[in-house]
Amino acid sequence: MPVVVHDSFMLKQIEDHVLEKVLELYSHTNKQVFIAMDKQGSYTKRAAELLQTTEVLQLSPEGNELFGRSWNVLHEDA
Repeated sequence: MPVVVHDSFMLKQIEDHVLEKVLELYSHTNKQVFIAMDKQGSYTKRAAELLQTTEVLQLSPEGNELFGRSWNVLHEDA
């Protein structure tokens, strides 16, 4: 399989030091790794560093949503 996909719900069930090791392993794989994270501040500093050095896309409010729009806000041009 050429990709690995994880969601934040599963990752928060893993102890912080173990999550850091998982992220380190992923940073050295030849596969694409897709991780959905939320509450970025709830992870360790080392985990945040690993994620920031390898991230390709980071979504956030105020224009950084996918396609530049929030799905739960009514837009007049919709």
